[in-house]
Amino acid sequence: MKSALFFVWQLPQNLIGLAAFLLLRRRGVRVLRIEEVILLHCLTRYGGVSLGCYVLLHREAGDRLVRHELGHVRQSRMLGPLYLPAVGLPSMLWALAYSASRRLRATRSYFSFATERWADRLGGILRVEL
Repeated sequence: MKSALFFVWQLPQNLIGLAAFLLLRRRGVRVLRIEEVILLHCLTRYGGVSLGCYVLLHREAGDRLVRHELGHVRQSRMLGPLYLPAVGLPSMLWALAYSASRRLRATRSYFSFATERWADRLGGILRVEL
């Protein structure tokens, strides 16, 4: 019952994640399950994307990235339908700006952005900024 309620509460991102899952699962991607979260190791570039209970990860994603993306899953569970405008869109725009700006990459950590720091904390990742 709890899973069904979470699915509905996060419906916009879960529908996008489910569509990605259905498209990718037959392409030989590695699919893992952690509790109620489905991890798809399918991305060829570094990083990950969390869409409700679906997480798309780089094929060789390590524990740190998995924990970070599980932090985004927790954000989605907290915010429900507000996740995409409050976390998803700002995170996506930050990722685009960060990857396009050599100066930004030289002066700041990707994880210094508010939504990313929050996901790290929720995923149990402790960072020390010097």
